[in-house]
Amino acid sequence: MVKKKGKSHRTTLKDKYKVQRRVTAKHRKDRKDAKNGVIPKGKARSKKDPGIPNSWPFKESMLREVEVAKAREEERRKGMLERNLKRNLERKNNSKANSIEELVGMAGEA
Repeated sequence: MVKKKGKSHRTTLKDKYKVQRRVTAKHRKDRKDAKNGVIPKGKARSKKDPGIPNSWPFKESMLREVEVAKAREEERRKGMLERNLKRNLERKNNSKANSIEELVGMAGEA
């Protein structure tokens, strides 16, 4: 038995350019929405923490634990920031010369 030929995938130029026009319009709309801070459909915002209900036993101790954890995290972040700044300054000072005289001195050492 002879096999039938499949349907051709050719499209008319009218359809091709129509699709291109729609794609560029969609991309333009997406860029505009991203610039204006619009959340795409289907993408939900992150939920806010509802907190601890008043009827919860040991609510005060739980709130203190949360506060201590936040303070500890803040201290850790500050420490990391200071270490990174110090490391960057050391690298900057050690690797680059500030003037021509320093360059000549570094070349003479090598």
